[in-house]
Amino acid sequence: MSTEVTSLNSFMVSSNPMKLKKQILAFVQPVLSNSVKELSYLQSGRIVRRWNNLTVTFSVPLDQADADPQASLVITKNLLITSGISEDELYEAAIQNIDSVCTIRTMSDTLSDLGGVAVDDVPPIYVISNKSRVRGASMILSDRVLDELHEKLGNRFAILPSSIHEVLATPVQKGDEAYTRELLNMVCEINSTQVAMEDRLADCVYIVNGNDIAVIQ
Repeated sequence: MSTEVTSLNSFMVSSNPMKLKKQILAFVQPVLSNSVKELSYLQSGRIVRRWNNLTVTFSVPLDQADADPQASLVITKNLLITSGISEDELYEAAIQNIDSVCTIRTMSDTLSDLGGVAVDDVPPIYVISNKSRVRGASMILSDRVLDELHEKLGNRFAILPSSIHEVLATPVQKGDEAYTRELLNMVCEINSTQVAMEDRLADCVYIVNGNDIAVIQ
């Protein structure tokens, strides 16, 4: 289970508002989560946005090599007021910060890195996450990431919400409803049997067609 804090912890927050602003904007990242958590996030004062049917919040990862790798400084409205950051500034910085930590790798390479057996990806499947593989599903919020996936997979592809830590992408043909339904069933089955409740995103598939994204449930 992740540890989220609003105290200083190992992230040495400056008491100077200008320095604090620079610190947050330099390291803040978006976090994708299931929309059922949105109300509780709003009630706790977090900054919340939406991406399709998922909830986006923001945090600064804490440098704790020997502790919980998911520990983070949660971004709240009060913290933004203290640092003089607008919500739009926060969002733009978080999305920009994605580019330096994002990874897009084939499923075969990913399995090989994890000590598994490499297999030929037919059709090609890409794993999108961040370098730490912690809360990396939010990398899909970047237009640059979507553009790179278009280059690899073509104009039309599916995004599979594997968990809060990663998403998968694979090409789909227009009109291939049977394959789309197969992908949806796979997501639902994996969610119910292999993904911890706190790590689940949604029982759906996102079909990207050019600049449009459709949610299939």
